[in-house]
Amino acid sequence: MPAFRAHTHHHHHHAGAAAAKNATHQVYAPGFTHVVNLEARDIVQMPPAGMNVTRLVLCANYDAARPDTSCAMGSRCKFVHADTRRAQKHAIHVNYAWRKVEAVTYERMAGGQTLEVAPPNSKVATDVMDSSMVLKTKALQSKRRPLSHCAHYYFNRACNLGAECQFVHAVFIDPAARKYQRAPMPSQLGRAHRDRAAPTDATPPEPTPTVRSPRRSSSFSADELSSPSAATAPSGRASL
Repeated sequence: MPAFRAHTHHHHHHAGAAAAKNATHQVYAPGFTHVVNLEARDIVQMPPAGMNVTRLVLCANYDAARPDTSCAMGSRCKFVHADTRRAQKHAIHVNYAWRKVEAVTYERMAGGQTLEVAPPNSKVATDVMDSSMVLKTKALQSKRRPLSHCAHYYFNRACNLGAECQFVHAVFIDPAARKYQRAPMPSQLGRAHRDRAAPTDATPPEPTPTVRSPRRSSSFSADELSSPSAATAPSGRASL
């Protein structure tokens, strides 16, 4: 009997080790353009625990072909060192404030449809917009009606599902926006901001109620959504 127990423990130990080896980790690409799915075996180095990073981000300098010399920070780097050649990735949507609709880098829906959209977790549509002011997602294929704003995109200003999301990712226009500036929190939106978001050749819908104040939620900081080379961009696990 003792021999059987020892064998069982040994078996579970190996099963746990195999599961850990096959685990998949989700990290952000530099610049927060994609979510990358990495197998544990392809991760060379994680950020040191003492750095208290909040989101895992790939190191922009690390090269798996030159593991010892490509990143000058070495073991002190607060980004993930990994071989990404086998990794799968998909684009995310960050809710930026764009200076004009032509500046939007994400694919948008075709125009011509009037969309009535409810805030997250609501069944009452409060926003009216032309479909050209919405990033391309699977919202129209969804059976959910009324259409609803994506809670992650709406509150956190980023959705890891990107074009695969089944909710609305609305475009926000601010002619004075800085590069990589996020759209304001919903509670900061006013009629003046909302009118700016309408296409220049369209008549703003009447009336357009103010968006409800959001519940507290974690969000990206301005540094986190800065340029890919920003050394101050924090890191941490992405969640889909």
